[in-house]
Amino acid sequence: MSYFIVISGAHASDVDVISGRLVSTQETQSYVARLAPQIEAVDGNPSFFWDDDETGTSDVLVSDFEVELLEKGRSVEGTVLGRVIKNCELLRVTIRIWWAGNDPQVFSQVPEVKTAAAAFALIQVRAGGYAGASFVLRPSNLSIAQPLVANANKPRHLARVIGPNFNRVNNSSIVANAGPRQIN
Repeated sequence: MSYFIVISGAHASDVDVISGRLVSTQETQSYVARLAPQIEAVDGNPSFFWDDDETGTSDVLVSDFEVELLEKGRSVEGTVLGRVIKNCELLRVTIRIWWAGNDPQVFSQVPEVKTAAAAFALIQVRAGGYAGASFVLRPSNLSIAQPLVANANKPRHLARVIGPNFNRVNNSSIVANAGPRQIN
């Protein structure tokens, strides 16, 4: 069996995958293409399969991740996969990683996390185990596509996302910049 990674959501094509390539789930190998409608129904669309460019799966990507983590002693955050997971959180897109077994619904039976930090903690606990890297990161913050609504009555201590292309400079002003930011 093999690992598969699918990245879904409005800004999924903006994820910098560093190695391999993103392929539309509609245009990839038959296993992922058959699952595409189900994945998009729960994770959003468009959705892209992260192909390792060698096996037609994501095996090499996960294998390289395990080498970086277990043999080279890198932190999860310092690995290629860790950087992509963090990028998915920042772009507010879903990343789903699963070990394909004989159950066609196994992709939907993985633990769900809301933050990259929670994904890193889960990976750390399960490192080196069977299907240790299987999970879905569905960021809990607001979608980038949602418009910013100024509301001076909102308490400043509540976390909000403003974006796209906005960043808080101080407590009372915002300016355009290059990308989304989480503010508190």
